[in-house]
Amino acid sequence: MELIRTEDISNYCRQTTANESLKAKILADVDSFIVRKNLGAKLYTELVADCDSNDYSYTKYAPFMEGTNYNDECGNLMYMNGLKKCIAYYCYSRICRESVLESTKYGMVQKSGDYSVAPSKAQIDALSDSYKGMADEMLKECISYALLCKKNG
Repeated sequence: MELIRTEDISNYCRQTTANESLKAKILADVDSFIVRKNLGAKLYTELVADCDSNDYSYTKYAPFMEGTNYNDECGNLMYMNGLKKCIAYYCYSRICRESVLESTKYGMVQKSGDYSVAPSKAQIDALSDSYKGMADEMLKECISYALLCKKNG
């Protein structure tokens, strides 16, 4: 079971017209190769157990999944975006590379008209790298928050 639904990619990141099959495959890959690896088996298993499979809501781990304000070890107020948003950004980054879509101010759209111009590989790579970089930063935030919570009990 993944920690978010495919529709959460659009809810937490940007709209995309990628088909559900592609989004599901990308979500499964991100979950398996990025999230599980970085969070560790114990925390990942606890997140899965806390997830309500009907609506993907969380009880104990809601702040971790949705984002929260917290004080770091020095007492500084910090904000953590949440793991759901992080996963969505990783997925969006992969969708940019693996589909025939173009990013617009309204999100990713499939270009199909006579006057459509496909984006260059460099444009796609730059967009994908940008979202992956944001996801990497969010993952660092999540891990820092999890370590602080573990330390404080």
